[in-house]
Amino acid sequence: EFDRIPSALVGYARAAVSRGKGLREGESIPRIEASVRDVRIDTRQLDRYRKLCNYGGGEALPVPYPHILASSLHLQVLTHRAFPFKLLGAVHVRNDVTQTRAITVDDVLDVEVSVEGQTRVDAGYEFGLETHIRDAKGNVVWSSLSTNLIRQRFPGQQKKPSKPWTPPDFSAYELADRWTAPENIGRRYGLVAGDVNPIHMHALLAKPFGFKRAIAHGMWSFARAASVVLPADPDKVTLTVAFKRPVMLPGKVELLTRKGRSKTDFLLTNARRDTVYLEGVVAAPKR
Repeated sequence: EFDRIPSALVGYARAAVSRGKGLREGESIPRIEASVRDVRIDTRQLDRYRKLCNYGGGEALPVPYPHILASSLHLQVLTHRAFPFKLLGAVHVRNDVTQTRAITVDDVLDVEVSVEGQTRVDAGYEFGLETHIRDAKGNVVWSSLSTNLIRQRFPGQQKKPSKPWTPPDFSAYELADRWTAPENIGRRYGLVAGDVNPIHMHALLAKPFGFKRAIAHGMWSFARAASVVLPADPDKVTLTVAFKRPVMLPGKVELLTRKGRSKTDFLLTNARRDTVYLEGVVAAPKR
């Protein structure tokens, strides 16, 4: 438990030197929890976030915003000595968000984060990082499950041939918006969100990790898309997103939507329609 939100910079310093011993046969990620009580919204940080992610003002927080309230706790959990993997190189593959009521700038919140267990997949291990945010009455008003991938080859594993990409039926979608992700958006968003992973900060820092250029934060692309797809002043809502490809910086993207009776599907792609950066769904929470 923390008395205040811990420093993200300290967390990333720990991540840089963390090595992790991996998992042996039969082992699993132990339950690791972190929490902080009585969190008040930093309105200056919130204003900067809104400008970067295309949200207007008002009392209600943007639905994706609480993720950054928990980002420093995420680092604390994932750099804990009991966490078996090296954090740098982990890939954020999915995010599921449920908001049960709008959170306002005046709310005093408790933030809780935990991780436990993993799932073996062809590419390595996936693990879920859970976040719960409670109001002053103890009610969970916002929760998320962030699924991350640790790449690993297993003994005796045969390398499977890569499957050709099958594009979605773009004709079923409508163009909702287009924008340019500027070269410096990784630095600007990273400083606001507390996510200063070097792959987002500058091309020279991203190259040692296999990227020719810096890449946009997936959560920035997600939040920017959600600003268009979400209804005005949503109260109860679920957002799900799968991160497919990184947006290279600078880059031009297009947001496509397909509206149904009870949900809206969306894709982030480019003008050539030869890739999908992310795909997601906005819907009412399941009862």
